[in-house]
Amino acid sequence: MSLLSRLDAAATRVLGAVAGVSAGGVREVAAVGVADVDTGLRLTPSTRLRVASLTKPVLATAAVRAWQARGIPLDGPVLGLLSALAPDWRADRALSLRHLLSHTSGLRPDVPLAEAESYGYSPDALARAVRQTVHMGQKYRPGATWQYGNAGFGLAGFALAALVGGSFEEALESELFTPARMNRTGFNDAEAVGHVKGRPVRATYWPARRAGGGLVSTVDDMLTFAEIAMADESSLRVTGVTRDEAFLDNTARAGVEYTLDLLTLAATYIHDEEIDTHDITHTGEVSADIPIGERWLLSPFVGYSSDDAEGGTAFAGMSVSVMW
Repeated sequence: MSLLSRLDAAATRVLGAVAGVSAGGVREVAAVGVADVDTGLRLTPSTRLRVASLTKPVLATAAVRAWQARGIPLDGPVLGLLSALAPDWRADRALSLRHLLSHTSGLRPDVPLAEAESYGYSPDALARAVRQTVHMGQKYRPGATWQYGNAGFGLAGFALAALVGGSFEEALESELFTPARMNRTGFNDAEAVGHVKGRPVRATYWPARRAGGGLVSTVDDMLTFAEIAMADESSLRVTGVTRDEAFLDNTARAGVEYTLDLLTLAATYIHDEEIDTHDITHTGEVSADIPIGERWLLSPFVGYSSDDAEGGTAFAGMSVSVMW
């Protein structure tokens, strides 16, 4: 059965879904449903969608490669790159890129929505957010425990920009998107929108939070990224992960290791059902998994709805799987 047939059969509770598979360098992509019920725009494999926390492995890969290219150890203090933050730095001075990308930094887990909104679209929005993050100091010692979060990725993105030059967005462009020819990936508006109770949700993703989840891309571009990441033996080695280990279905895998766990990576998806719980799933390891091969599953869609203080937000995203 084709991927399109499998996706169409599984996507009975959503307005639309996009999926992509790369097996042995051969790709198959599929799309069903609509991107926006107001406009009637149909989803296609080239539709630009908000990929939510798939931003994290993209940033992690770009950062690890940039650190390696410049001979900087992943365990070195990032403060050495961030002299502008020194006056406000109350975080541990040994905080490293590995801590930031492994969700073991001990910093606050997120930038509250109200705070991010207060920075607006100012060019220094990310700088102001990370300044506040390091000013708040440690919740716990770096490396002591694991706590999933976004604020550490904000600091990692800011450090990448400081190392490369320019803004965080420009750093990702020069270090990864341009060399990889990911021409449909960036931080502009998505063509597909999230839906709650059948109606579009046109939520704003503030720049202060972009590094943890603001990326917009297509399934083909994300497959390109996934193929590059899994082929980069040097980056896998330096993060302590072999290619075989990266395919283990281990959702507890953290940070750089977590970000290369391409088997379970998936973003929140368009959903057309009233949901009482806040977050059904994050990484896509549940919710209508479709068997694609002997070693792995494809999770084509994930629903998300929230009525809490963060505001009723639904994202559009995609699932990506790679098999070698």
